[in-house]
Amino acid sequence: PTLSLEKVNFTCQDLGAQSVRLFARDGYDNETSCIAQVVVRDTTPPIVRCQPGIAYLDALGGIQVDPQQLDNGSADLCGGRLTFHVEPVSFGCNTLGTRPITLFTTDQFGNIASCQTTVSVLDTVAPEAVCLDQTIFLDAAGLATLSVAAVDRSTDNCVVEQSTLEQTVFSCTDLGRKQVLLSIEDFSGNQDTCYAAVVVHDTIAPEAKCSDATLYLDENGQAELNASDLNVGSTDNCGVPNRFALSKSQFSCSDTGVKPVELTVFDAPGNTNQCTAQVTVRDTIAPTPLCTDTTVYLDVNGQAQ
Repeated sequence: PTLSLEKVNFTCQDLGAQSVRLFARDGYDNETSCIAQVVVRDTTPPIVRCQPGIAYLDALGGIQVDPQQLDNGSADLCGGRLTFHVEPVSFGCNTLGTRPITLFTTDQFGNIASCQTTVSVLDTVAPEAVCLDQTIFLDAAGLATLSVAAVDRSTDNCVVEQSTLEQTVFSCTDLGRKQVLLSIEDFSGNQDTCYAAVVVHDTIAPEAKCSDATLYLDENGQAELNASDLNVGSTDNCGVPNRFALSKSQFSCSDTGVKPVELTVFDAPGNTNQCTAQVTVRDTIAPTPLCTDTTVYLDVNGQAQ
């Protein structure tokens, strides 16, 4: 017999099961037919097209890449809906920079195609600068050092790469409260700043140095002692003490002899120290004789007193 088909060409519109009649004709024009079920399937992968993408880390230092941004017009033979996914799907702080990535495209019949591209993983989230106020104390040399670690409590979605203080060494000229700038920067160059309040104290007492002294009463029987009479180079970690006090500075005739006197030295913040000197009070002024004429009478023994 001669065989022929009712339908020999199929398209995407014919997907699925189709009933097709087969005709058989012999040489005497006798004809018969039967119907067969023809299943039309799409096994051709879609056409996938890639383009580079950009992924920005979030506040937690991670990101999942949106596959759609890597698609550059992928299409399917039958024009059906395509689905996309990527591998790897997520990136973090340890994958900053340009990274390879694969875009997979699946059509409605499960046919899969893929292409290779790149994704630029960027961190544009600025770190958060957090400063901790500090109190520091000058040492015997009048200096104090403040470390970055003592002030810096900053955070970042990845890692703070660099922290710097505008001032780390303090001296006597910095006594009191100061605002010190902390600058931080993460690995991607994002920056932030904050100010720490730094209180600089000097609690080291000055060193009091005394020497003994001698005072001479004047013609009125008075003498005054000055701190400079006893001080012989008292020192302080911030230089020279700026104020002195004596336990006794005024002397009179009742003080002749050796008297202990305490010298108190003060530095600018009010720290004190004392030393004791022996002050010798002397009267070296001769008395002034005052004479008057008089008459005396001898007694019976020829004597007079």
